[in-house]
Amino acid sequence: QILLIVSTQAMGFGLAGTSTPVGMWGYSGGGLATGWAGQLQPTYAPELQVKGIAAGGTPGDLQAAGEVMDGSPFSGLFLAASVGLSREYPELLSVINERGHQMIEQIGDMCYADASIAFPFRRLAEFTTVADPLHHPTVTVVLDRNRMGATAPRAPVLLYHSVFDELIPYASATALRERWCGAGGRVAFHTDVASEHVVLAVTGAPLALSYLSARFLGLPAPNGC
Repeated sequence: QILLIVSTQAMGFGLAGTSTPVGMWGYSGGGLATGWAGQLQPTYAPELQVKGIAAGGTPGDLQAAGEVMDGSPFSGLFLAASVGLSREYPELLSVINERGHQMIEQIGDMCYADASIAFPFRRLAEFTTVADPLHHPTVTVVLDRNRMGATAPRAPVLLYHSVFDELIPYASATALRERWCGAGGRVAFHTDVASEHVVLAVTGAPLALSYLSARFLGLPAPNGC
């Protein structure tokens, strides 16, 4: 999920157009959308006044996430993500076998919960013509293109992640911080040691809201780079 949050000062009598303060917040798949929205915003919507970005449990490296989820109880989530990628990058279909085409038809427009229930403990290789699809050249080109961090958001960012995240490797979150920092971003990073992926979606909300509230108030953004 992704939320666009505007300052309460801009509410009540309508928004102030492109001068309206904007905040972005997302977790998990929403963190993926939020991270990319923040990273691309300077090029596709530079007129927006984005004051801050909060992203938690962010799958900035789909290959790393796939290696964790493949064959796990949550394999359906990555299969669904793979189907989504194939819609944008049809060249991925070149490594899909007949069972894979049946899976694509079945998974269709399932929500994440349905996909998880329908396809637990499955291997991506069951649905491909290659033994190691996550490292096949056709696939890695797409995954590399969709690895977050080549450029940094213009707005300051809070990344928060559980060290015990069972879906999105903690190391991929720290790697995203390093890439954004190296590209000139301003990144605060919060490591949570009292949760896992699903729990932090709830317990991390106050942290994200507090961070964005401070940005709306004009307070200096913490920078862990």
